[in-house]
Amino acid sequence: MREAWLVPFLSLLPPLALLSGCASKPPSPRLDGASARHYNTECKIFNQDGKVLRSYVGAQCIFFKNGDFLSTSYTDVTLYDRHMREVWRRDLATHHYAELSRDGAAVYTLSSSVRHKNRYDVLLKLDLRTGKTLAEWDLLKHLDEFIKAIGFTKSVFLKTRRMEIPEPARSYVKGRPPYEYTHFNSIREVGENEKGFFRPGQIVVSACCSGYVMVFDHELRAPIHMLRLAPDDVLHSASVTREGNLLYFRNSQDGWQTKRSTVEEYDPVQRRVVRIFDGVKGKVPFNAPIHGFVDKIGDDRYLFTANGFAYETDREGNVFWSLDGEARAGIHILMPFKKEDLSEFLRNNEG
Repeated sequence: MREAWLVPFLSLLPPLALLSGCASKPPSPRLDGASARHYNTECKIFNQDGKVLRSYVGAQCIFFKNGDFLSTSYTDVTLYDRHMREVWRRDLATHHYAELSRDGAAVYTLSSSVRHKNRYDVLLKLDLRTGKTLAEWDLLKHLDEFIKAIGFTKSVFLKTRRMEIPEPARSYVKGRPPYEYTHFNSIREVGENEKGFFRPGQIVVSACCSGYVMVFDHELRAPIHMLRLAPDDVLHSASVTREGNLLYFRNSQDGWQTKRSTVEEYDPVQRRVVRIFDGVKGKVPFNAPIHGFVDKIGDDRYLFTANGFAYETDREGNVFWSLDGEARAGIHILMPFKKEDLSEFLRNNEG
């Protein structure tokens, strides 16, 4: 298997200690998914037969046992109570991903800023109770550091890495910028894991079109590591498995001309890709050049989406559940896709 490049950032922070308790608590505990019975994507809740049980406003939702839920979209982030009343609302355009922190007190998500017709993404940590920003990392403010860390001079980077954003995708960013150098498409918190290379509480971010995965401390102060996993290819949805490997969706394999996508696991200790999954049985290889999501939900069970379809499979590609997400235009089709037990939420929410 090929090796990835592990790039230490310019000034490393001290090793991250385990997260301590937070003084503020969320409206109610997050569902743990131990006996998962439902699927959740695009603010829709499906049962195991693929039937939509509930549909809520927003692009992505985080559901709570007491019936509250957080809705994120391309215009705002809103926390609703079980009676469907707004607890707070913030005019904030988010995209691709929103995840509850491990301590239940905050939400990690992605936004963007625009300058000189260029899009620059922003990593955000929001207070769940108030919606206020607790921490952020803005690519525009840190562009020189980012360029140096990935091995470019600024003049070469600005000349060669600027890309035109397709017209449909511009509407997802306030100001409709026509250009970008890269963008972020996932932000995931690291949990307990066997290898320990990635520490619990660290934040893993996929930097789409540069082929990099960035690892931050939990306050988003600065990248601790930058891993070049797919030079010049598009990556989505990087996360750390319970084994301690980095799992991600690689949209193109060794160049766009191959028209082949893969799901890969990278071992940070051996510094190499240890597993490549290239499609469910009967659909190998598959090609998803724009969209893609993957999550490991059990010892040998994965959820992934591609081309508007969702699958729950084992590592051999055997399918245990699938969903046709409808053929339609869109940027974030079935992204992200979660499996969890939402029984208590469905019972308590009055929507």
